[in-house]
Amino acid sequence: MLELLNLMNSNVRSNITPFNGPNLSHTNNSKVKELKLTKTNLTDEMACLVFKSLESNQNISNLNVAKNYLTDKSIDGIVTFLTKNKFIKTIYLSYNNFTTSGKDKLKSYTGGVKNVKIFI
Repeated sequence: MLELLNLMNSNVRSNITPFNGPNLSHTNNSKVKELKLTKTNLTDEMACLVFKSLESNQNISNLNVAKNYLTDKSIDGIVTFLTKNKFIKTIYLSYNNFTTSGKDKLKSYTGGVKNVKIFI
């Protein structure tokens, strides 16, 4: 059974558009528990599509989007994802382009999300 989907170092930047974004919401066909999108050249727009598609995913408990091009523009999408998805346990956001105030904003938003470890 596939429990880790590791797309690290792949260039998904050129493959995701608002019209063909990943559909990760259907959970019956997958038992993937960890999704690694580290160093995949994700931008805010693409990452928000990923976050949106994971809002109802019931299997993925660890999400790694570290070492990409995320900025403060993606914070609202991250917070919405963390609020709606009750199964996520860990999210890695380090080595992106968040400002200090953006990191503080993210920490304050996610403070109310229980049982989620956030690495910024």
